[in-house]
Amino acid sequence: MPIKKSRPRPTRVPGILQDGPGRFLVRARWNDPRTGQRRKREGVATSFAAAVALQEQLKCSGAPRGSASRQRFNDCAEQ
Repeated sequence: MPIKKSRPRPTRVPGILQDGPGRFLVRARWNDPRTGQRRKREGVATSFAAAVALQEQLKCSGAPRGSASRQRFNDCAEQ
């Protein structure tokens, strides 16, 4: 016999869905400025306030890094 699954209910904040009492599904989406591709991260929180904070944290964690991690040829040639 199949298990009946309930669908998450939308909240008034885009990207946050309530999946039962005390469980919120969080989705953060943004465009990567370096590649132009759409990025997505997901998470779970226990309260609405924690869900909003988690959504902001997920968006900031995908921010591009300030400098390149490898040495470029021009920098090597100048040395």
